[in-house]
Amino acid sequence: MLFFKWAKAQMRRVVGNRRRLAVARGAYVSLVGVLALGSVLAFLPRIQAHSDLSQTQQKITDEAAVRKEYADKVARSYNFAFGKGNISTPGNAAVEGDTFLEPDAFPTADYCGHCHKEAYHQWRQSLHSNSFRTPFYRTSVNILIRTKGIEFSRHCDSCHNPIAVLGGGLTQNSLVDRKFDQDGLTCTTCHSVQKLQSTLGNGGYVMGVPAVLVDEKGVRIPGMVPDSEILAHLDRHSKAVMQTFYRTPEFCSACHKANLPNPLNDYKWIRAFTAYDEWQNSKFSQRNPLTFYQADFTTCQGCHMKRASNALPEPGAKNGTFASHRWTAGNTAVPFYYGFDEQLEKTVEFLKTGNYLNVDLFAIRKANEDKLIAPLGSTAFTLAPGDVVQAMAVIQNKNIGHSLIPEVRDLYEAWVEFVVTDSNGKEIYHSGFIKPDGMLDERAHSFTNRPVNTDGGLSTITKYGRSIPSHMTTRFRQADRPSSAMSFAFPRRRRER
Repeated sequence: MLFFKWAKAQMRRVVGNRRRLAVARGAYVSLVGVLALGSVLAFLPRIQAHSDLSQTQQKITDEAAVRKEYADKVARSYNFAFGKGNISTPGNAAVEGDTFLEPDAFPTADYCGHCHKEAYHQWRQSLHSNSFRTPFYRTSVNILIRTKGIEFSRHCDSCHNPIAVLGGGLTQNSLVDRKFDQDGLTCTTCHSVQKLQSTLGNGGYVMGVPAVLVDEKGVRIPGMVPDSEILAHLDRHSKAVMQTFYRTPEFCSACHKANLPNPLNDYKWIRAFTAYDEWQNSKFSQRNPLTFYQADFTTCQGCHMKRASNALPEPGAKNGTFASHRWTAGNTAVPFYYGFDEQLEKTVEFLKTGNYLNVDLFAIRKANEDKLIAPLGSTAFTLAPGDVVQAMAVIQNKNIGHSLIPEVRDLYEAWVEFVVTDSNGKEIYHSGFIKPDGMLDERAHSFTNRPVNTDGGLSTITKYGRSIPSHMTTRFRQADRPSSAMSFAFPRRRRER
């Protein structure tokens, strides 16, 4: 009986040990499983990263193959008039890889507009998006094409149509599909510039293969990607489409400065317009120790890309404001021509609110008298009924960082409108009005330059003598002519001041 109890106890002990052993084994197996799963999970990001890098490399390889095939095809019939390999001369546009870049490599503005609705809306009405197609520009560049050849238009289109230049479209009998012409400077032309050349202009940039996303190592992924990938990696999107120098005047100088090089005129290098240099010499650059007036440092973007609240969804907005992509300035012709009423309104508003000019009615002179009555406001004078008076006005370019008019001064038109009324508001004299035929009153003082040669005909070289440099002053009076723009008969009532 005692033996039976002892054996039973021993059996219970063995069973208990086996149960504990089974639990221990189970726990060990579970621990090993957890560790193994952890190792797998830890390795998964590496697998994913390797996969991402592989996909990036594959896209780069695919793009390079497509580009080579395209470039070889274009090169076979391209007019290398200015030397083998010079794809943009007499312009200065350059591209990474130093060969043609297929137009389809540039994602369209419509693609960017999926998310950047405010930017797209503003850009579509801007001068940048219409840089090539406007009749004002096309008329000018078509003269060059007719007289010298399409290859010479690479000089102009390095800025006005970079995709056409870098895509090899500006050659005789080109087979390039020019559907991109309607978009001029599109989102991914400016936002694909990877570095700048000198500040000589004429397209002084180096274009990269367009990309809207970089991988985790910062390598640019060419071409379009799904919106979902961009939204999942906004920081990598920003790195692909933004450069620090985009906010500098030097970036603008790549195109807002021009010269006429020897290959273009068969003569010598001649300076053309120099908006960037004018800014450097102005008070706003704080780089010129000779300026009389002082101002806070202001870039081109500080005036022409002012931040404002956005009306449409815009991921690029910060704190409810967005850097304007209208680039408002002084051009009212393009928005008027295309019926862009909002752009026209914004342009007029920009011109009216900037306090850019000082206008001073400085002096008057009676007909047939040499004495100048000046300065008005502190010099007493008497006018008799019927006196013919000549007025002198002084206009100061006070707060513009470049000349008035800037750039193509024989194309843009700015003038003074001068109106004289009596005390009842009746108009006595008016110059600078638009005539019924749409032309400007001939008596108006115009800042537009009229290039002429020694024979009295139109010249291809423009003298810029009628523009007002930044922070400088001009006086006008149209004197010594019976039809003087500023001479008018005083009413038949005596006036004293």
